[in-house]
Amino acid sequence: MWYNVDVRKLAVLLLPTFLRGAVMQAYLRAMVKPIDDIHYQFLQKRKENLYIMEHNGQKCYLRAALNDSFDNELRRIEIDDGNLYDAEYIYTDAEIDSNPFLAKYLDLILYQDADLGDTAVDFYVRVPTDIFYNEYEMKYLIDFYKLASKRYLIVPL
Repeated sequence: MWYNVDVRKLAVLLLPTFLRGAVMQAYLRAMVKPIDDIHYQFLQKRKENLYIMEHNGQKCYLRAALNDSFDNELRRIEIDDGNLYDAEYIYTDAEIDSNPFLAKYLDLILYQDADLGDTAVDFYVRVPTDIFYNEYEMKYLIDFYKLASKRYLIVPL
């Protein structure tokens, strides 16, 4: 490839043959060392960018990116669809406010707010409890790959 250049070898090959002594080669290698370092950084950044381009917000790719970052050996992080339930009310909030008996004895929650219809999350990221991770790093990685309209919740497995 055009970007695979051995700068140290190229510097020696461009030198006339009668000047290719050990001292001159060492001098040339010292001169091209900064260029070689920049080339190495370029190759590392290229590898990182290719990895980013291979992954997106699809469930399988997002799971792979999370497992690569946080659980590379056992790969136990899972992504599940969010549960979308319709909210069913026995009484409205106004009726409960007007009747203290209802508020006291009917404080019953069937689903969490994250499970209900339009307030629900779109997917759950299930992380085993024995994985130690930085929550902010995981949120950054999920936010980087997911679609902007999708909502998620990180829950222990």
